[in-house]
Amino acid sequence: MSTPLSSKRNRSTPDNSPDFQQIASVTPLQKRHRTLSEGSPTLQEIKDPFTPSTMSLTAQLIEALKAPEVRSMLRETMAESLDVKLQPIHDKLNLCEESTQRQAKTVAELNRKVQEKNNELDELRQYTRRNNMRIFGIPESMPENTDSLVLNLAKKLHIEVSVNDIQRSHRSGDPAVYEDTPRPILVQFVSYRMKREFLAHRRKLKDIKEKGEKNIYFNEDLTKHRSRMAAEVRRMYQENTITNTWVSDGIIFVKTKEDKLLRITRRTQLDELISSIEEASALLSQDSHSTQTMTGSESDGNEMK
Repeated sequence: MSTPLSSKRNRSTPDNSPDFQQIASVTPLQKRHRTLSEGSPTLQEIKDPFTPSTMSLTAQLIEALKAPEVRSMLRETMAESLDVKLQPIHDKLNLCEESTQRQAKTVAELNRKVQEKNNELDELRQYTRRNNMRIFGIPESMPENTDSLVLNLAKKLHIEVSVNDIQRSHRSGDPAVYEDTPRPILVQFVSYRMKREFLAHRRKLKDIKEKGEKNIYFNEDLTKHRSRMAAEVRRMYQENTITNTWVSDGIIFVKTKEDKLLRITRRTQLDELISSIEEASALLSQDSHSTQTMTGSESDGNEMK
């Protein structure tokens, strides 16, 4: 006959033994609390984090952070993190820079085309003035007939011209601007040849000047753009930076110190001339300074001897 399980248990470990009663009295929650509490900080340590044990751990952490390899690793990690975060911004900046460069090229190309069209327009405007001439210095009075004034001047210069050779003539310019001097007479001849005839006799103007009269001279009728450039070139001639200058058929001719003959119809051509003169002047100034320095050194050496 088999023995009941309860009987075997009673014989090996009695229920009323002290050890069995202590084990049976421990609940699962108490077991878990006992396991977690082993090796964990006490309640006092939790309330006061600056206990000796935590202070020791903090000191060890600070010392570890002072190590060069740790600091280097931290810097590399932070740099990589910043690179990752800043990469989208760099990409956007690169796109903006590329777009700006493309726009700058487009604007430069548009400016070049606009300048080219302006040059072509100036050429056309100057061509329409090829039969025109401006006469300066003839006294102004009211009323007056400018055709008669032109014919009288032609007679003094021994130029065969009739009123039929003049398309039209009139005073040009604002009276307020020419307050102290007579306004020029703008003459449009019927033919280009007649204008050239007048211009061929302009050297005789000084011979027909009467006592007390102002100088009379005439020039080609230039566009505002070319007139400004011609005035700038004349100032260069007065400053003795070029040898000579004159205008013919709307073209500004310049003879440089190097005996070169230049034709100027565009602003870029004049800018190149000015730049070359400035460079030559700078080189001359440097050579002069070097010569003076060498002369001064030789003089000091002779005095010492």
